[in-house]
Amino acid sequence: MSSPSAFTDILPGTNADNYIGRLEKKLGDSMYKICETRLHMATFLCVALTLAGCSGSTSSGSSTSAPLTLQGTPPTSVTAGNAYSFQLTATAGNAVSFFIRHKPAWARFDTATGALSGTPTETSVGATANITIFASDGTNTASVGPFAIVVNARSANSPGSATLSWLVPTENTNGTPLTDLAGYHIRYGTNPADLTQVIELPDTHATMYEIGGLSPGTYYFAITAYTAMGTESAESDVGYKVI
Repeated sequence: MSSPSAFTDILPGTNADNYIGRLEKKLGDSMYKICETRLHMATFLCVALTLAGCSGSTSSGSSTSAPLTLQGTPPTSVTAGNAYSFQLTATAGNAVSFFIRHKPAWARFDTATGALSGTPTETSVGATANITIFASDGTNTASVGPFAIVVNARSANSPGSATLSWLVPTENTNGTPLTDLAGYHIRYGTNPADLTQVIELPDTHATMYEIGGLSPGTYYFAITAYTAMGTESAESDVGYKVI
């Protein structure tokens, strides 16, 4: 948008010769100030026009604060029984909070991180439209969307997946601090008393893992933690999922 080089303001019912207009341009920004005097018994009128935000950017807010930008493209489809996950990346000068409109009923949304996740079931097959995720740093706002997520039905023979999550252990069984955690063992199978499949996960910061390629059936899962010396914890409670 081009900036005006002159400005004339004629108030309704007022002749142009009834006042004196003065245009001041404040150097270094886009603020133009018009001050008018001698209006009906020396009444003083001061109008400020701010021309910031005319570029069509998706962000809005004070022109003096750091811009708020969002990055990330949400997946638009997921198969029933599989995990869905979308994580926004926000860049801003201040702390950012998030909110969502038209969240799918099967999904969870984290207002602190902007993460949208969940595992839809066969009853969720269909589309959720007009989903929009908003971010705000207290001054600026930005958004991603609207977009839609389609939940597709899973064919009878297609493989499924299971997503496990846990908390990082911080103590030994005797109450002393755990200082040499080395990773986790994930055990699973179709018999809760005989979990024959084992996945080693040597990542001490991991709190989630997805197991894919599971044929239709009921699967049982348990997790143990192990130390650098090879000491292993007792198994967690056994969970299960029907694929």
